[in-house]
This record gives sequence, structure tokens and C-alpha cells, in this order.
Amino acid sequence: MTPVATLYLDLDDVLAETTRALVELARREFDRDVAYEDLSSFDFRESLSFTEEELDAFFLRAHESEVVAKLPLMTGVSDVLQRWDAQGHRLEIVTGRPPATRASTEEWIESHSLPIATLRFADKYGRFNEQPGAESLEQVLSSPPDLAFEDSLPVARHLAAHGVPVVLVDRPWNQHDELPDGLVRCETWVEVEAIASRRLKDLD
Repeated sequence: MTPVATLYLDLDDVLAETTRALVELARREFDRDVAYEDLSSFDFRESLSFTEEELDAFFLRAHESEVVAKLPLMTGVSDVLQRWDAQGHRLEIVTGRPPATRASTEEWIESHSLPIATLRFADKYGRFNEQPGAESLEQVLSSPPDLAFEDSLPVARHLAAHGVPVVLVDRPWNQHDELPDGLVRCETWVEVEAIASRRLKDLD
């Protein structure tokens, strides 16, 4: 029998196809025509040539509830999460979104009937550490998850450095370096589930 585990799930570009949608938003409303496949950096100031003021306006728009509500779910996510929930695993979303998006994020989760036990807002990128409802990664790691799923290579490395095994979802912006011990790369949720099943069986 597979042991019960706590699973850390990043949201954007792990559960939701967020950046593909944001590239289209940038093209449609901010006059930036950059292909998703060419996003070699997750810093939109660099990859989309935004000034600081433009970046602020872009994120304000990107986090509006009407934009969040339309973000598509990645193929296969729902079935895998339902199976993990049925096996008794605790599913925690740990997102780098600002805490002010809690209501729209909860609505998105509910609209897709995802069996999420906890929604946490972690200041992964130093953007909102003083906002109410924000946590640091150190607070998240005070009760470390058994397995994490991320698309940010720097965040994944930080988790792995603290002993958390990480499944890195393959994205254009996380291609540049070799993966340290504790990380494994995958492209689809079929691969995610297969890798997770092997890792979960190894838990004590």
C-alpha cells in the first residue's frame, strides 16, 4: 500500500496553462508579440521587454478575476488529482500568486472540482512578503512536503536543497542548467503521475 503523503503543487504552469494565456494577453493588450516557446526567462521584464511600470500594469491585468477564471487546466491534471485524493494524499497548492488573488484562485479551483486541501500563497520571488496572507518558503518548509511539483527551477532547487524531492514540469524557461540531485524533469501529467507513483512508493 502506498503511504499517505503531503504533495506540494505549484499552480501556474503546473496545474494551469497560465503563461500560454499570458503570452496571448501580452500580444492582445500590451503589443508584445513573443512566442511561448521563446520564453527563455520567466522574468517578463526580460522576456517581454517590459519596463517596471508596464510589468506592474501587466500583472494587475493578469490577476484580474476574469483572466484567472479563463485559465485552462493542464491535460490530465483533474484525473490524477482525483486518484491521489482517493488514495488519501493531502494536496496542497503552494502558489507564487499574490494573496489578493485568493478569491479568484479559489473560484478557479472550485470550477474545476479539484480536491485541494490547502491553498497557500508563498512569496517565492520576493514580490509580496509583507502582504497579509503571504508566507515565505521557509514557513512552507517548516513542515516539508513529501513531494513537490514545480516549474520554477530556482524554487525547485531551493526545495531540493532542503531535502524535498521535486518533479520539474518541463517549460521553456527551465531548460538551461543540469538538474541537481532530487529533481526529475517531465513533460506531461502522464509522466508526472508515473514518476510520483515511484517516488511515493519509496516513502517510509
